[in-house]
Amino acid sequence: MKRLLVTGPIFMLLALSGGAWWWARQSLPALDGEQAMPGLREPVEAVFDAYGVPHLYARDPEDAWFAAGVMHARERLWQMELYRRVAAGRLSEVMGEGTLPIDKRFLSLGLRAAAEAEWRRAGPELRTALERYTEGVNAQAGRLRLRERPLEMQLLRIAPAEWTPVDSLAVGRLLAWRLAENHQAELVRAAVAAKLGTDAARELGGRYPSDGPTVLAPSSGEPPAGTPPDGRTLLRDEAQGLARRPDGGINPVAGAGSWPAGLEWLRPTAKRGNSNNWVVSGARTASGRPILANDPHLIVEFPSVWYEMHLVAAGLDVAGVTIPGLPFVIIGHNRNIAWGFTNSNADVQDLYLERIDVVRKRYLSASGWQPARVERVEIPVRGRATPEPFDVWSTSHGPILASPSLDWDAPPAWMTPTGDTAGTAPVSAYALRWEGATADAAAAFERLDRADDWTSFVAAIDSLDASSQNAVYADVDGNIGYALSGRLPVRTAGDGTMPQAGAGGAGWVEGAHPTLPRVLNPAAGYLTSSNNEIGRGLPVFITRDWSAPFRAARLREVLSAATGASLQELTTLQNDTRGLGAAHVLAGVKQALAAARSQGAEAVAVDALERLAGWDQVVDGRPVVTLYEAFEDAVWRRTFVDEMDEPLFRRFYEWAGAE
Repeated sequence: MKRLLVTGPIFMLLALSGGAWWWARQSLPALDGEQAMPGLREPVEAVFDAYGVPHLYARDPEDAWFAAGVMHARERLWQMELYRRVAAGRLSEVMGEGTLPIDKRFLSLGLRAAAEAEWRRAGPELRTALERYTEGVNAQAGRLRLRERPLEMQLLRIAPAEWTPVDSLAVGRLLAWRLAENHQAELVRAAVAAKLGTDAARELGGRYPSDGPTVLAPSSGEPPAGTPPDGRTLLRDEAQGLARRPDGGINPVAGAGSWPAGLEWLRPTAKRGNSNNWVVSGARTASGRPILANDPHLIVEFPSVWYEMHLVAAGLDVAGVTIPGLPFVIIGHNRNIAWGFTNSNADVQDLYLERIDVVRKRYLSASGWQPARVERVEIPVRGRATPEPFDVWSTSHGPILASPSLDWDAPPAWMTPTGDTAGTAPVSAYALRWEGATADAAAAFERLDRADDWTSFVAAIDSLDASSQNAVYADVDGNIGYALSGRLPVRTAGDGTMPQAGAGGAGWVEGAHPTLPRVLNPAAGYLTSSNNEIGRGLPVFITRDWSAPFRAARLREVLSAATGASLQELTTLQNDTRGLGAAHVLAGVKQALAAARSQGAEAVAVDALERLAGWDQVVDGRPVVTLYEAFEDAVWRRTFVDEMDEPLFRRFYEWAGAE
């Protein structure tokens, strides 16, 4: 009997584990066999390679787009549902109160409405591709029984709703928003200016070093890096004055609050991603043909934002990475050309500090008080009997995004009406103007997938309005090139580095966009971009928020000396772990070590300094790398936190220390 008492629970546990494994196994798609799919016009062959990447062979492109929808729905249906709900502000409907800040953020941004407008403007090629992709998604999703659906959907007890082309465009806009990061810089600079003054904001806001490498070959007589163009200032006095007002100024003790686990990549102040790309001409390679590499970094999420796929049909043969929700290869190659992207960090966003009269639903403009656009929405919340009311506010500059406090993770609290607001004094809040809000993106990738030379590549890049990217290029004829995408605003005052006063009258020249840089077959025989400065002395202002130059310097160090480079050598470069920035952080470590020894410092301190002084600055898995990271964090903290205080330092470091 005692034996039964011991083994009984064990057998029960094994049975439950086996049952759970069997149930979870049902949600995994099959990798062989035939599957009838209503909507396909002709058979499509799907071949999975050793890495699990699908290669889809169709008779015509319309069936290829359909098959792409089937593949995404087979393996990433929950991810697609998550992206769709984020863009539409509908996460709380299935996840509860914890995601209300996210829903309020994206309802304010209006990504879904912008996607609907983009669909109304869509041309026939884009419409056909997205309609066929949508049919494929719904054909696959509609055939899934309960236990075959993604485990997330089973746990949340939700069924996949019909996918639409607007859903796809909304997913594309979500990615464009994630890549438009310069509003973070404006928020941080404004906070630093209110705490430490304008000069400190200018000094700490980042200046690209004058000897740092640029994407384009430097021109003669260019101004030092970081020098503002004539007549431009980093902060208008009026905006600074508004930021200091006690009723709407910086609140340095405001906390960021909690954020749902697994959704940190959606946080407005999330650390920036850093990407690299480069292209080398055949004059520097062993094969005599160009080699292009891309290393796109986004904030880690699970599963990855990327989905690899190869699509083959009449007039279409393209391979690379897609985004679940869109059928097009975003980064990759076709039979004739290859391309890669890094974020340009271009300043395509401006914040305006508005004076808001909540009671009368108006804001102060240069010509006096004007009615604000206020739209009441009801946000369904799981676990609640009634939805959460929320008012989406917009001024002539754009939607209200954040309060001037440090709590930027959610729109201002007064946008969630809680009762009588009579007697409420006017408040201050930031409105966001963003070129990507009304620009298009999806059609550019459909064109890229079919481009066959430099001219058609540039035409596709020219239509990528919603996101500013550094695009590198190579083709089968041996050409290499670079092109910048996106709409860059032309400002009537300032350079967008800091928020401006909404009532100040400064703005953008409507419909004016400068000509962007393009380079074909540079004399150097290679091109690189690592979110670093694009060029000096350019006729167009791009940004002041370049990433640190160390990755770009390392690429230039290797590629400028490359002769007869092999694919393996450039693959090794893509996995390079030498950190050039560490030399600057550790510049005084040997002096500190000598002082520690002479003063009889504790053995543990001397040992740490010895290890740092002897480190070869290769970032690998050794404990000394962890020691260095801790040392660098301590340097930042001891330099800034005493003057900034903890909350402001945390925000500053999340942005400035992202490199």
